[in-house]
Amino acid sequence: RTQITTLGVFNEDALTTLENEVSQGDAMSFQASFVDSDGFAAEGGFSASATTSDEAAFLESFGSARLLWRFTVEETTVARLDGFIDPVDQGKATIALLGPSSGFYQFRQGVRIDLDETITLEPGLYEASLTLLGFAQASDGLVTSASGTFAVSLSVDSPSAIDGPTAQLDTSPFVYPQPATSAAHIDLRSPTLAEEDLVVLDVLGRQVRTLRAGSAERTWDLRDERGVRVPGGVYFARVGRSGEPIKLTVAR
Repeated sequence: RTQITTLGVFNEDALTTLENEVSQGDAMSFQASFVDSDGFAAEGGFSASATTSDEAAFLESFGSARLLWRFTVEETTVARLDGFIDPVDQGKATIALLGPSSGFYQFRQGVRIDLDETITLEPGLYEASLTLLGFAQASDGLVTSASGTFAVSLSVDSPSAIDGPTAQLDTSPFVYPQPATSAAHIDLRSPTLAEEDLVVLDVLGRQVRTLRAGSAERTWDLRDERGVRVPGGVYFARVGRSGEPIKLTVAR
């Protein structure tokens, strides 16, 4: 008999509110999660907006909805991952299920993710995560917004053979947004890499900035070690001396 022996949920939201005579920014998030020994279901969303009547001003508002589940599986089983995540405009969505020998990962910006996956779960500890976030910006007369909604579920079917293809795991790092204008967010997608420094280099291989270890997700404020804003162009981030370079584009 297969059973998910432990299942926990962690909720986090990041909100920003600003209002004055010329600028207004607001963000909100909402989410709910339901769990039992056979899986989980969750729904929610976020929105972020920014406006300014001063073309010389820059305003940024950030909103997010994040959920994290950890559970163990006692024997090989088949699970179903269903639902959707719908990021709108500058909204970005990530869904991941990582485990001993099987997993699933998708990332989209402004494009809906429809989930209908059959995944084999080998015995061991698993971590599932869902992130929906985005920045709204107002600058130089241009206004962008970000929002999104989601409804997803994971259900354990049976410890039997899969009737269909197995979902494949993509573990390559990614950067958003591309190009970056105020900050670059780098997701290494690996707990192991979280323990190493991330070094940002220019196209000549010169070290620009070191983002210290501590998390699989790092944020670069597009400044060098002296605190000076770097010029626009192509940069590379690398974990360790032998790590594959991650391309970053900075727009000014």
